[in-house]
Amino acid sequence: MDFNLTSEQEQLRDVARAYLSTFCTGEFVRTAEKSSCGLENETWRKMAALGWHGLAESKESLIELCVIARECGRCILPGAFLTNALCTFLISSSASPSVRSRFLPVLIDGSEIHTYAVSEGNGTWDITSVNLRAVESDQGYALTGRKFAVPNMGDADYVHVFGRLPDGQLADFILASSATGLRSTDLKVIGGDSQAALKFENVYVERENTVVIDEAVAREIECVANCLECSYLVGLAERDLEITTAYAKERIQFNKPIGSFQAVQHMCADSVIDLDGMDVLVLEAIWATQVSDSRRDEIVSMAKSWCGEASRRIVSRGQQIHGAFGFTGASEVQLYFRRQRRPAFFWGTPEAHRRTLVDLIQSARRLDISVVGA
Repeated sequence: MDFNLTSEQEQLRDVARAYLSTFCTGEFVRTAEKSSCGLENETWRKMAALGWHGLAESKESLIELCVIARECGRCILPGAFLTNALCTFLISSSASPSVRSRFLPVLIDGSEIHTYAVSEGNGTWDITSVNLRAVESDQGYALTGRKFAVPNMGDADYVHVFGRLPDGQLADFILASSATGLRSTDLKVIGGDSQAALKFENVYVERENTVVIDEAVAREIECVANCLECSYLVGLAERDLEITTAYAKERIQFNKPIGSFQAVQHMCADSVIDLDGMDVLVLEAIWATQVSDSRRDEIVSMAKSWCGEASRRIVSRGQQIHGAFGFTGASEVQLYFRRQRRPAFFWGTPEAHRRTLVDLIQSARRLDISVVGA
């Protein structure tokens, strides 16, 4: 595989960076943290005009979508871009023609925003482990239960609720965020991003807005989600290191820039090593997901495990090099430190993905032993 971006992908990156820098400043992020909503409608539609939302329609353009996600991470863009992109991919890859014709055009042109509800408060993001169960109701289903860590509910027109049909099949229930019986409570989180807890009390969803999902599709959705979150983390860590390096060159102590001290140099060098590892693993995970490589799940779990912990180390070193100033509200580096938490947690923590790796390796060994015995 080639780790270099094509000239078209580099142009896409440059355009994204230039556009996002026009409005997504530290002050913009601080303001967004005070609201449950993320981006203004005009900004959302501008992103649609640039073709960003449409990149999520096909797995073939996953690398381009992840290029945008990385630039979003560099400026810690608030709002529903990543969640909406995943919902767009979900509908495009698994929904019926009628559902695709209903939702895809409005998602791509920016008329609607969708989010998802997966976690049920047990710490897992494995779609196949959800327990929320629907019951038959008239021409559809009724949902009763709870979901946690639901992103960007303040922006969303629709929410994709992962649950079980009465017969136990896994399904995506697409319902309006204003549906009767649906209660949303904002959660206070360290990152300041928008997350909510949802309570469903006999919430009705139409049968035609129900998408049955098999395990293979669920795994692919999880891989795409982790590629997006990891790309965001790479951009976030990259920009945090740039801010930290610039500060180390400017901050004077004992009549010298602190960057001239070996201890600080070692921390910056360690962060470069961590960032290089993130970059390579994420590109390999994107490639494996695009081509459906046989080792896809293993490679994606390796990437998420490394990116979650390496990015934490990078932003932690950034705080240490900035000293007390890094913890003040006036500092931008504290924004990166706090907002690293969400993408590292969503769709599986590093610890969860290491457990997945162990399970995959043990399963492969059992398979090898059975083949030899045969």
